[in-house]
Amino acid sequence: MKTLRELFIINFFILCLLVSTISNYSLWSFVLKSSLTIILIIFVITLEDVNKIEPRFFQKYIFFISLPLFSLIWSKNISFGLLKMLNIMVSVLPLIWVSERLYRNLTELHVKIFVNNIFILALSISLITLLFHPFEYNTPYIFEITRWSHVIVGRFLSASIIILLLLERYVHNLKRKLFIASMIIIYCGLYFTGFRAGSIFSLLILFLILLKNHTSLRKVPIGILYVVGLILLIIAADYFFFDTTLLERYLKLFSYHPRIQALEISWKLFTENPFEGVGFGGFANTNSLTNLMKYPHNLIAEVLAEFGIIGVFWLIALLSFIFLNNKSETRYYLLLAFLLSMTSKDISTNTMLWIGLGINNNESFSRAKKSIYLSSKKYLLRARSSMDRAFDFGSKG
Repeated sequence: MKTLRELFIINFFILCLLVSTISNYSLWSFVLKSSLTIILIIFVITLEDVNKIEPRFFQKYIFFISLPLFSLIWSKNISFGLLKMLNIMVSVLPLIWVSERLYRNLTELHVKIFVNNIFILALSISLITLLFHPFEYNTPYIFEITRWSHVIVGRFLSASIIILLLLERYVHNLKRKLFIASMIIIYCGLYFTGFRAGSIFSLLILFLILLKNHTSLRKVPIGILYVVGLILLIIAADYFFFDTTLLERYLKLFSYHPRIQALEISWKLFTENPFEGVGFGGFANTNSLTNLMKYPHNLIAEVLAEFGIIGVFWLIALLSFIFLNNKSETRYYLLLAFLLSMTSKDISTNTMLWIGLGINNNESFSRAKKSIYLSSKKYLLRARSSMDRAFDFGSKG
C-alpha cells in the first residue's frame, strides 16, 4: 500500500512538472495546471509527513517572485506580465514546495520508485515516438492526442537520460546489456522528437559525467567514437528509412532566424532600458515578431530585456541558490535544465530549473540522503557511471 501511495505521488509530480512547461498562457492551460497542482498538494499534505516551511526556504520563495512582481509596476505589457505571474503562482511555486517536501523526506524506496518509473515512462514514450512520430513542428501551441509537443517530450527524455545514467544502480533487476540497449532506444526517441537542444545538451552532459568519473582517460576516445557512431546511425536511419524532415531541422540549428532576431530584440530592449528593463512580460508585443514569439526563448536574454542589470544580479543569486553547495548527483540534472532554458520556454515555465530551489536546501546530505549514499557506497566506488560500463562493453565488442 505504501509503495502504491509513493508511486502515485511521484507519477503525479512528474505529470505536473511536464504540464507546468506549457507556455501558451491560455485559459485551458491555467485550468489544467491549477487543477493538477491542487490535487498534488492535497495528496502531499495528506499522505506525506509535512512540517512547516523553514524561514530559509520561505526567503527563497520571496526572493524568487520579488523582482517579477515588482517589475510589473513599469512593465510595458502588464497584461501579459500578469499572466506570467499567475503561472508562477499556480504552477511554479507549488512545484518548488512539493519538490522540497519530497526531497526532505527522501528515502531509498522513493529513489527506487522514481528511477524505475522514469525508466518505464521514457522507454514507452521513446517507442511510441519511433513507431508513430506524433510531432508537427510548424504549428505551435496546438495539442492533440496525435500531436504531441516535441519540446515537452524532448525535455522529459533528455532529463530521463541523465537521471537514469546517474542512478542506474536503482533500476530493478536489469542486466547491463539490456540497460544499454534501452538507453540507446531512449536516445533514439529523443532524436526523433526533433528537440535539438535536448539531443545536444544531453550528450554534452554525458561527456562531463564521463570525464568526471573516469579513472582512465584512455577510454574516453573509445566512448566518443561509440556515441558518434550511434548518432551517425540514427541520422542514416532517419535519412534512408523515415519520411521526416528531421535531418533538415537539425542542419538548420544555427540558422533559425526568428530565434536570432528575438535575441537581437532582447539586446535592443536592454540597451534602451539597461537598469530596470521593460518589466515582466514587456518583451511581448513590441513588434510583429514578438506578437507571436512572446518571449525570447533564452533565460538570460529574457532577464536582460525585462529586468535589466537588476535582473542579472537576481538571476545570479537564484542560480547560486540552486547550484552552490549541491554536492549530489542532482547537479547534472540542474545543469541540463539550465542549458535547456537557454533555448526554450521562459521564466515562468522553466519549472525544471526552478525546482532546484526546492531540492537544493543548502544541506547537501541530509540524514535521508546520507543513508541512501552510504548504503550504495560500494556501487558508487565500483561502478563509476553507466557510461563507463557502456563504453567498456562497446570497446570489448
